[in-house]
Formats: sequence, structure tokens, C-alpha cells
Amino acid sequence: MRYLNIIVFLFLFMFISTLAYSTSYYISPSGNDNNTGTIDSPFFTLNKAWSVVKAGDVIYARGGTYRFNSRQNLTGKNGTSSDTIKIWAYPGERPVFTKSASFETPSFPVSLIYVRADYVHIRGVEVAWFTQNSSAVWYGIAVQSSDHCTFERINSHHNGHGMGIRDECNHNLVLNCDFHHNLDPVTSYGNADGLAIAYQSSSVENIVRGCRMWNNSDDGLDLWDNNGNLVLENSWSWRNGYLGNGSAAGDGCGFKFGKTSTENGTAFKRTVRNTISVYNRSRGYMQNSANVRFNFYNNIAWKNPKGLVFSTYNLAHVFRNNIVFENDENWNGDYSKSVRDHNSNDPSPEASAADFMSIDTTGMSGKRKADGGLPDLNFMKLAAGSDLVDAGVNIGMAYNGKAPDLGAYEAGSGISAAPDAAQNTNVDTTHIDPAEKDQSGQISILPYPAKDHLTISNFNPGNEQAVLTIKDFAGNVCFEAKLENKTIMANIPVSLAPGFYVAQLKRGDAVQHVQKLVFVK
Repeated sequence: MRYLNIIVFLFLFMFISTLAYSTSYYISPSGNDNNTGTIDSPFFTLNKAWSVVKAGDVIYARGGTYRFNSRQNLTGKNGTSSDTIKIWAYPGERPVFTKSASFETPSFPVSLIYVRADYVHIRGVEVAWFTQNSSAVWYGIAVQSSDHCTFERINSHHNGHGMGIRDECNHNLVLNCDFHHNLDPVTSYGNADGLAIAYQSSSVENIVRGCRMWNNSDDGLDLWDNNGNLVLENSWSWRNGYLGNGSAAGDGCGFKFGKTSTENGTAFKRTVRNTISVYNRSRGYMQNSANVRFNFYNNIAWKNPKGLVFSTYNLAHVFRNNIVFENDENWNGDYSKSVRDHNSNDPSPEASAADFMSIDTTGMSGKRKADGGLPDLNFMKLAAGSDLVDAGVNIGMAYNGKAPDLGAYEAGSGISAAPDAAQNTNVDTTHIDPAEKDQSGQISILPYPAKDHLTISNFNPGNEQAVLTIKDFAGNVCFEAKLENKTIMANIPVSLAPGFYVAQLKRGDAVQHVQKLVFVK
């Protein structure tokens, strides 16, 4: 018992010491870098606060406008998987970062905030009015060679570019962010995207979720020279390619998915679901020489000159449950190798304004929910009695009724839930152990039905080996594959006999996801 007490004491001592070792620092528009960084004696710059933080620490930014004289460099140190470095808005306050009249233009990348670090979480800050003063791209936020970072509830606007994530950035999440009214007059409005994830190799994996992009002079989202995996979900893009006065500017794509430079068209590396792209100057969704395959589910393209443009490579994509209507041209390109069914106007069912509760875009740029989620609007939600309700095909997404609806919303709910067949009452889970279920509510295994591959996305990164096991309903193991540590998206070639199966995804000894699969010829 004495030894047990000693062990307990040592454990508590180490735990309390760890808690004590994590420090909170504060910055304020009225602060001074000669201060101590406490809440009563805050620093002014992020540069100063960053110089003293370590893994596990928090920098709280108090409300008000910060006019920085130089770029704020978040470089040279990293958090860890268990102890991220956090830069958060102080609860209930809105910090706004901008440049001063005497701002010193830095070397590449020209940005107000520069991140080159791993395991950093930035939340709740506004970056604005970092206007372009030279032919360089003037990023509100530039992220370079950074892994396992989360960028949450960022509002980047009226900059030379909203946010650029470039040069080998892996396992990053852009969550519930807004990118709007960014423009680059010095370079003829052709570079100012809302968000760009560019110059990435084939091994990287990133997620964009719950974001909005609007009124950027070039594109909403641009994946230029991105050869990696990208999941885009629950996001809106509209009126890109225009200036504030309505005149034409840059390319004007809502979502642009390429180019790629090293891919050969065999791998699924773009998952796009539950997104809306409307009123863009040229295109709603553009392949743009992305030589990769797409899983494209439950999206809406409306009132663009061209809805979907997949004209550079004819590949075996999967397009299902989408609403594509009232664009000058709905489907542009050659889709002869794709699975393309259960979409509106393709040729039926034919969508019209009467199918929706509202086609009024008012409120798209309005206030977000308290948790950072998109505004709850009637825009593009299906009306009762629409023939688009229950007109889709089961792809593993949760749904109401006898079949999934078309479009970004499931009737009777908000934006369709992330795929989780174990929670779908329309999927037979008799042979699934009820104790084994999705632990995150976000993991997906697509397509549904499958033929020659599976794409796993939104898998919670971890340090233990992950294993995918597929069994038939008799309990026989039909397929097993080990996944790379910290994988959040994986494309796995697998071909099984037609029939029903159960997939189980484990991290170490912990089951993180169970889902029914269907394979077809």
C-alpha cells in the first residue's frame, strides 16, 4: 500500500506539474511588447507572444484593431499532437489584424500573418485590409510547409489574397472560415483567391469544411498545382470574379480543383460533397487540368455561366445526387467514363425554382451560428412535394425517407451529415456489433456502392497503426489493409465479389468506424 500511495502521489505531481507548465499569454491593441504578457500586462504583437510560447501554450488576442508595422512570423517552433500552440480570440471579443501606414513589406511570402509551424490552432481572428502594394501576392495569411494545423473561424477580407496554404502542407483543417472581398489591382485582379491550397505533392492530405468564399476578384477556392488529397464539404462559394461594383475581374470560378502536375488520373484525390456554388462569373466547379478522380456528391451549381466544367481529362469520376440547373450550360466536358446518375437535369428530374423553399441568396454572408456553423437559411433547401426529395441514390450518407435527396440538404434536417452508415436507419446493420461505431461522427468510406476502390476520409489522426478490415456477413475476412500513421484520407484499390460487406476501421485496439459496404461489378 505504501508503494501504491507513492505511485499515486508521483502521478498526481506529474499531472499537476504538466498543467502548471501550460501558460496563457495575452496580446492587446493597447499592449506593449515590454510588458509581461499577462492579462493585465499584455503584449502588443504576435511576434513577441510567439517568441515566448511553447507547445501547449495559448495566446489570447483581446478585441480591437491591431495595426502591425511588420509581418507577424509564427515560425521556428512547433506544438505537438497532444499540446498544440493556440492563438485564439479572447472569448466574446473580436481581434482584427491589419497593417499600419508604416508597414515594412517583407520578403516572400508577402503576408500579414506567416505560419511555418506544425500543430498550431488559430481561431476567431479577423485579418483585413492588407491591400496589395506591389506585383507580389499579398496574402492576409500565408501558411508554408506546415502540418497538423487547424484554422478555425478566420475572417480574411479586403486583402490582396485571403489565405494561401502552399509548399508541402499536410493534415491541415480549414474550418468554418470566411474569405471575401480580396482583390489584387496591381496584377489585374487575377491572383486574389479567397483560399488557395497550392503547390502540394501527391502525399499530402487537407480538409476544407464549413467555409464561405465570396466576392474575391479571382476564384473562391483554388487548388493550383495541388497533387494531394483534398476533402471539400459543407462550403459555399458565390459571386467570385467580380469587383465590388459588379464589374468583371479575374477567372471567377467558385471552386477550382487544379491543376496537377504529377498525377496520372488513376487515384481518387478530390472528395466534394454538400457544397453550393452560385452566381460566379464563369464557372461553378472547374476541373482545371486536375488529373485525378473525383467523388462528387450532393452539390448544387446554379446561375453560373457554366455549372460543372470537367473538360481537360475524361476520367472515371463519380457524380451522384447533385443539383445542376439554370446555369447557361450545366455540364461542360466529356463524362463518358464517369459514373453519372441520380443528378437533376441529367436529364431528369428537372429542377426549377418551385423545388426549393427559397432561391433568395439574402443571408448567405450573414452571421454564423454560435458554434461557427453556416447560417441556417431556407436557400436551396427542398420544398415539401419536390420531386428532388428521395430522388437520390444511397452513397453511405445519412438520409431521411426511402432514398437520399438531391442537393446539399436532406429534407427535414440541415446540411447532410457526414457519411456514417452505422447511424443510417436505412442501412441494415444487423451484423454490426452495436458497441463498434464511429467515434468521430465524421469518418466516411466511399463510394457507395463501390467497384474497384475505396476512399477513406476524415479519419482522426493518431500515432497508432490503423487497419481497415472488410468482412462478409458470415464474418469472414475478405480484405485487410494497414494505413499510414496519421492518415486523414486514403485511396485504397480493392475489388470484391458483388455483395454486401462490413468495413471496420481500427486505430490500435480502438474501433473508430463501422460501415456497411456494397460492391458491384
